Amino acid sequence: MQINTFTKTIAIISTLTFSFIAMQNQTNAADETPSFEPKYLKGDAEKGKMKYMVCVNCHGPTGGGNIIFKSAALPGQQDWYLQSQLQKFKLGMRGTKPGDIAGMQMRAMSMTLATEQDMADVVAYIKTFPPVVAAPTLKGDLAKGKATFEKFCIECHGPKALGLKEKQSPSLMGLTDWYIITQVKNVQNGLRGYAPNDKHVHEMKEKIVTITDEQTIIDVALYILSLQEAPAK
Repeated sequence: MQINTFTKTIAIISTLTFSFIAMQNQTNAADETPSFEPKYLKGDAEKGKMKYMVCVNCHGPTGGGNIIFKSAALPGQQDWYLQSQLQKFKLGMRGTKPGDIAGMQMRAMSMTLATEQDMADVVAYIKTFPPVVAAPTLKGDLAKGKATFEKFCIECHGPKALGLKEKQSPSLMGLTDWYIITQVKNVQNGLRGYAPNDKHVHEMKEKIVTITDEQTIIDVALYILSLQEAPAK
């Protein structure tokens, strides 16, 4: 009898995740993280295609993301940001905080990429994916969301939410509302940015820690979605 592909995916990810949880009982990876300086390498998309296979189950064949695994949409993201985040996961700067199950799953997968060049190759392949526009799944007030965005987000992410390399802030294009909301809360709650040398996320937390109203976070997420442009046909 064949086992359902989805069931096998869950089993594999669960095994890897709980292995890493066990490792955290012996050492706190965040405390031992060395000084972080991202390495940006030129990747080979053809080589990255095969290496991306480990990402398909959670992010999908064209990187669209998956609400079940809480995984981000990848098209539209800058290559330098994707490389830096893979490096952070592997170093334990992300995905080692107790309670961050999705992050632990991602870290487990990142460990299968042996070198920074492997990561660059995967990112180069991701950059071949067609852009996506996320459809809203929630309701909110775009005017209020715009005001919140301009007060808390525009300095680092830019007026069109395209991100700024000097701030190490990602593009928000293509991201779903539920993913944006989850990451805002993760930063506020310390599931992201807990590593002492993750200074840019620390700066983000300082800015948004006072946003405690759920609807305010929803409003700003929906405003960000409104900035997305439909791909040219």
